[in-house]
Amino acid sequence: MRFEGGGGGQDTKVLPYEERCNGLAGKGVPALQQRTTAGFFTAFRMTPRRETLFDCAQGRRSPRPGGQEQAPAERDGVGAGERDREEWRMERGGTYDQREGEREPGGLGLGGAGGEGGGGGTRRWAMNAPNVLQVSVSQQHWAQGIERNLRRTIEHIRIAWEEGSDVILFPEANLTGYDFPYLLGLSAGETERALEQVQEFVRDAGLYVICGTIQRRGDDERFLNLAHVIAPNGEIIHEYAKIQMAGEEEQRYCRPGNKLSLFEIKGFAATIVICRDGRHPELYRLPAMAGAQILFQPACSTETVEALWWKREAGRATQAAGPTTSIFHCCANTVGQDYGGKQTSSGGSFIKHPTGLSLAEADWYSEMVITARLEMGAADRRYALASAEQPEFLQADYQRIIEEIRARKDERPG
Repeated sequence: MRFEGGGGGQDTKVLPYEERCNGLAGKGVPALQQRTTAGFFTAFRMTPRRETLFDCAQGRRSPRPGGQEQAPAERDGVGAGERDREEWRMERGGTYDQREGEREPGGLGLGGAGGEGGGGGTRRWAMNAPNVLQVSVSQQHWAQGIERNLRRTIEHIRIAWEEGSDVILFPEANLTGYDFPYLLGLSAGETERALEQVQEFVRDAGLYVICGTIQRRGDDERFLNLAHVIAPNGEIIHEYAKIQMAGEEEQRYCRPGNKLSLFEIKGFAATIVICRDGRHPELYRLPAMAGAQILFQPACSTETVEALWWKREAGRATQAAGPTTSIFHCCANTVGQDYGGKQTSSGGSFIKHPTGLSLAEADWYSEMVITARLEMGAADRRYALASAEQPEFLQADYQRIIEEIRARKDERPG
């Protein structure tokens, strides 16, 4: 049952590390308050922004909870990242499709959705070995307006691009936010436009992005909590809907998905679970049996202040998948309080080795980006594969489940 995957490709330009970091100042990215280099990871803490509204917005704002309208500004935030994208195209020298010769050889070994547009990506600097996947993880506030969330998402994509990352993972519902009194007032059009803005920006940046929304689909009035995998050409190549609902509001307003996640990034098989899903290890161990070497976990872990400290002290915060599965585990969590000031998110986003040891960690309070280079040969999946082999009477059942996971992986949640 072992999955054979490869990665790599031609790089296009080499820039010294210091020059790459210094280049941030010219890209419209907030000043770096901290840069820590240890081994092979770099952590960035963003200078906190004082504004609470998207600073390139105009026209009508989405109302805040309680019916108060947000003040108009110069441009429409959700409808217009046009200035950002045009500046980015000038800096990059064209769109992803226009930059001749910058694509890596692609093709997803799993086939299906994304096989044409999703294979490959753009690598800015020829620094990483072919068997290395460079991952950035974003930590964002969970209860902000969609315009502000979009702005922060684009800023963090820029940082990942400057670092030469292959992929950046965002927290659960990072575009719509997870504060239900607010997101219940969002229109479908606002959510769709925000996601389209990210797709446009990704097409210019040329890296993979995993971002999240909570939205309705089909005739069902209940929401789906979705993770969207966007390829370097801007196409959504994979989507996963959260299965295990957490909290009273999510259980009331959302419905579960009905498939397990399996997709590829740069030739490496990966899987996704969302927040509470991580307490159900079969949701990522089964995809690991099917080939996944890395788990991406968007999260929004919120509690009262007292419960949050208890969760941390008791070790009940997000637990590493590596020690039970032998795969990499990347978790993007949120920070901050809800609009009522009663619920606080725990932060602590991380990138962990298959041993369970941390390669990069975020703090508990700040919006920031962390980055690590993953030597994918270390993700041998040996514990998941051993479970698929023994006890013998379960072998046929595991094989049937693995085949079903692969058959359903490209289904669109709806």
